[in-house]
Amino acid sequence: MRYLQLILISVFVILFSACSEKKDKPEFTRLHNTKYQFSVLAPSSWKIIENYHKNIPLLILNEDEESSFNANINIAVSDSISMNVDSYFRTNLILMQQESSDFQIINQTRSTINQLDYIELNYEFNDESQQLKVVSYFFCYQKTGYIITCTATKEDFGRNRQLFNKVVKSFKPNK
Repeated sequence: MRYLQLILISVFVILFSACSEKKDKPEFTRLHNTKYQFSVLAPSSWKIIENYHKNIPLLILNEDEESSFNANINIAVSDSISMNVDSYFRTNLILMQQESSDFQIINQTRSTINQLDYIELNYEFNDESQQLKVVSYFFCYQKTGYIITCTATKEDFGRNRQLFNKVVKSFKPNK
């Protein structure tokens, strides 16, 4: 009987310590980009790729997904611009529509996050054989334009939407 009690206590200790280890790891990590002077939260379990492309200093990729497309968030930056958020949005919208023949706007809204005006664009398009759903946020701050783009398959978008919102709401220019 004593042997059984020891085994049960050991199992509880192992389970408790396994549960507490998961709580110690933060769900989000604050990332800082010194070149383009911004910070943003990123899910700790997602892959973070800095300096992904010349104008995309940050790509955050969910490699844990079982679908054939990984949900992702990227931040594109245009520096030394001399336009407001409306002009920046219109210019980029034309380019986006030219890139995809099946680009379909769902809706667009205007609001403010962290005292920054932004335009939110929700749209869909097909990439290879998959239908993707996207939300892009267009910001301008001190002659720098930022586009935060959150992409997932149409089926997975709803599951990622709350996480996308948290990342976007955490965005802060540091200039």
